[in-house]
Amino acid sequence: MEPLKVTFKLGGMMVMPPNPIHLDSLIAYAVTQERLPELEFDPRPISSLAEDLPIEKYEQDGDWCWKASAITPTRVLERSSRHYTQRIDENVYAEAARSGFIQAGRKRGEMKKMSHAIKIDTLRGSQRNLLGFYRTVRVDELVGYVIGDKEQITYYLKESGLITHIGPRRRQGHGKIVDVIIESDELAFENWMIRVKPFKMLDADVEVLATTKPPYFDKTLMQPAFIPDFI
Repeated sequence: MEPLKVTFKLGGMMVMPPNPIHLDSLIAYAVTQERLPELEFDPRPISSLAEDLPIEKYEQDGDWCWKASAITPTRVLERSSRHYTQRIDENVYAEAARSGFIQAGRKRGEMKKMSHAIKIDTLRGSQRNLLGFYRTVRVDELVGYVIGDKEQITYYLKESGLITHIGPRRRQGHGKIVDVIIESDELAFENWMIRVKPFKMLDADVEVLATTKPPYFDKTLMQPAFIPDFI
């Protein structure tokens, strides 16, 4: 295990996520994708595939976290927004209802089916027409720090081809990675702590309720945690 700096070079705009993206989450995703075929012969929780990562652990007070920081932009070059529309074709809705693809009924778990007819309303609710937007930023690079196996981390983050975009709205092409640079850096011995942790380690740490290990999207794993107030 060695101290590493990971730099993601981006092309184009990206959408900043509501919560920090951690290096260990990206590596865990790549590891999981590569090991998915194992579940065909050994049924078990999918999260178990990423229990063993090429990253050093830090243990304290009966808990632990990976020594991998959140990734942060070196600078924001431009802020912008993207607009989109949602158009509902009433004739298509009507045909789907007639064919049974759309059904009127009570919510799952309720006893009786509702008797009223299907009503198509393009002015309100989930069927409405709308104009929406989301914010974007242009950054040239994102940087993170990790204590781990350089060869394996290089493979999962760069050579495997499993990590191609970072951040929300990847299917729209946002957050495209054009290069990944992984190099030795002594700063990683300190900077890996720039992350969410189950214990306080930095003066800038503030208490939050968060998930401290992959998968970070699993809200059932949320616990009292600490994160620097500058990320």
